[in-house]
Amino acid sequence: MKKIKTIMTCLILAVATSVSFAQKDSVYISKLVDDMEDKSYYFPSRKMICAKEDKKTGFSLSAFLQYKGDEITISELKVVMVNIGSCNEKDELIFLFEDDTKINLKSWNDFNCKGDSWFVISKSDREKLSTLKIKKIKVQNGRTFESYTHELTENQDYFIQLFYAAKNKKVKEEKKQ
Repeated sequence: MKKIKTIMTCLILAVATSVSFAQKDSVYISKLVDDMEDKSYYFPSRKMICAKEDKKTGFSLSAFLQYKGDEITISELKVVMVNIGSCNEKDELIFLFEDDTKINLKSWNDFNCKGDSWFVISKSDREKLSTLKIKKIKVQNGRTFESYTHELTENQDYFIQLFYAAKNKKVKEEKKQ
């Protein structure tokens, strides 16, 4: 009986360990190679989607990646809003982390009616995003002041995974068709 308990304990630990490693690798860097232009583009393997249950209002969040020297850097975030105001300008993005600290960002891009907003992230912002789980994210339209706050029940470590992938060069190459 004691042997069975020991085997079960080892099995549970093995599964738990593999799940934690799998989570670290669930976001990776996609590299798109354009043979015609001799260029490569880097982007996250998936976006973070934050939407209401009806899926009619929300936003997607992604990162702008650059390969400089021998390093993949994440310097900007892109938000695409759906049904949060009409046109965009001077939008705000707020992250609330598990330790109750926040990052407040203002968009830098010009007026547009596509729902796009771009945000520069500083070194201290990158440090928080790469180490702390996110509790909530709020996006506010700077023209209409409409907003949507999304409480994360999953993907709380999306940016931790993304920064891990960038640091450890977890890159999958694709060819542009």
